[in-house]
Amino acid sequence: MKIIISPAKNIRTDRDVLGPRSTPVFLAQANMLRSYLRSMKYEELKAVLHCNDAIAARNFERYQKMDLQSGLTAALLAYDGL
Repeated sequence: MKIIISPAKNIRTDRDVLGPRSTPVFLAQANMLRSYLRSMKYEELKAVLHCNDAIAARNFERYQKMDLQSGLTAALLAYDGL
């Protein structure tokens, strides 16, 4: 199995269309991954994501502020990219 962590340029938030029915199955693993990504320095994160400075900066900030418990949007609806 491959897991892709995409450095999205834009993330849509829409809490009205499809609200959560339960706790995500992989919430514990997502928390571990978020903690790991938060612990990275900017340059390390940029290297892992293989992206330009603008996208790296935006995603670095996202990981610092990310709250996996509230204001959630389904990943399928949130992703805005190729």
